Amino acid sequence: MIPPPAAISGSVLVAMPLCHSHGKTGWRAKPLISLSGIFLTLLVAACTEPLFPPAAVKDLDPALQMGIFNPEADIYFKGHLAQAGGRIITSEQTSDGTLITAEELPLTQASTRVLETAKPNGWFVFLYRGQMDSAGLQQGNEFIMVGLVEGTQLVNIKGTQRPAPYLIARCLHVWKSGRYASTDFPNLPDGYYPLEQQTYCLSSVN
Repeated sequence: MIPPPAAISGSVLVAMPLCHSHGKTGWRAKPLISLSGIFLTLLVAACTEPLFPPAAVKDLDPALQMGIFNPEADIYFKGHLAQAGGRIITSEQTSDGTLITAEELPLTQASTRVLETAKPNGWFVFLYRGQMDSAGLQQGNEFIMVGLVEGTQLVNIKGTQRPAPYLIARCLHVWKSGRYASTDFPNLPDGYYPLEQQTYCLSSVN
């Protein structure tokens, strides 16, 4: 069993005096501390679960990620798997699935969260053919999705029909924050509520 970080720190403190011998503590303790630091880093990385199953992102090529709002995306990016995140604006049930209109927000460097205080890049639309509960579709929910770029689709943006990037989603991970920012949780004005989050994936990639 891997000891918790507190136990590892204790082991370092106990081991250091054993290396003390006529002024040689420094050069023996430093490698020990360095190795412990590397181990802790690997431990934290190992405990970070990916948002999506491997089958959902196996075709996600970082070298091809030009951004769905790139002017050439409709030509060179169509048919490729993309990753995008943002905030839900509206959702509509159609015969093909749930059509979601969202504003895109930049992702963190590790692509595990959206930068909710950043300026939105624009609006985009994606279709998810799986099942979602109403809490997952709340306006304001933050999400990250992976899906195929299909081109553009006209959406009503502030009373005007405009073309927006259109994707077919394989999976999306939703933080059910609703009208609140995710950083407001768990201490909301009306009580203590942990932030609920959920991953939705098509059965074909599970």
